[in-house]
Amino acid sequence: NIERRRLVALVSYYQINKEYEKAYQTATRYFELENKLLEQKKNPQSFDWYINALRTLISMCHITGRIKQVEELLETAWKIPTKNEKEKTENFLFFIYKNVLLLWDSGRHAEGESFLNKKIPDLLDHKNYSRYMGYVLDILRFKTLFQLSNGHNRDAMLSLYDFESLDIKKYSPKYYKDC
Repeated sequence: NIERRRLVALVSYYQINKEYEKAYQTATRYFELENKLLEQKKNPQSFDWYINALRTLISMCHITGRIKQVEELLETAWKIPTKNEKEKTENFLFFIYKNVLLLWDSGRHAEGESFLNKKIPDLLDHKNYSRYMGYVLDILRFKTLFQLSNGHNRDAMLSLYDFESLDIKKYSPKYYKDC
């Protein structure tokens, strides 16, 4: 447990100091530790630390440009069991956001639009998404950007209309303005 906390703190420390390569290496060690601990337990009650390690590593891979590794980790991520609806929603939004960001950064705009067309109904079906407004708005913003970059201007205008109709101003006026 002490080793876990030390690794988490080190990743944060390196990120703050913009030493991303060291943060990536530490995140890798953290994920390997959690993998080993998970293998030792036959039926784990909680995947919290494992999910945290996975999220940390995905973020560090993304920051350091390890696109292929992000793709592989996201494949793993979708298979993780969750203990409740809140955790399921948080993981779902985090992994969708990272997937979308990956597709945008690698210029795979058609693939990104297709991916989101499949996932957006699931996203909007989640209740109480106001808690996760940052993720939801970024995902919807990327959907519109994908549509514009693919020349689907009519769809992009409809997406903007959908965006307006979500009553986001009520939840987060500053974030709405930024988007």
